[in-house]
Amino acid sequence: MGVAAPPNAGRMALDSLLKQGRIIRGYLGILTPPPRSGPFGAGVDTGVVVTAVMPHSPAADAKIQRGDVIEKFDGHAIHTLT
Repeated sequence: MGVAAPPNAGRMALDSLLKQGRIIRGYLGILTPPPRSGPFGAGVDTGVVVTAVMPHSPAADAKIQRGDVIEKFDGHAIHTLT
């Protein structure tokens, strides 16, 4: 079994390790379904549908709720796979 990661993911991890002595990853605190599965996500071409929000997470603090569609993150459009 193999695992693929975007090339810049390794670069970001290495930069974080060198600059801060540890790898820092972002955490939003949401669950999303696989593209186009179940009652959530059907018919959504852009963005991701939130199916759950973890308590006391950054998403909960931002008042993100189940059923919300996140279309942009950090100014970048999010596209689902078809």
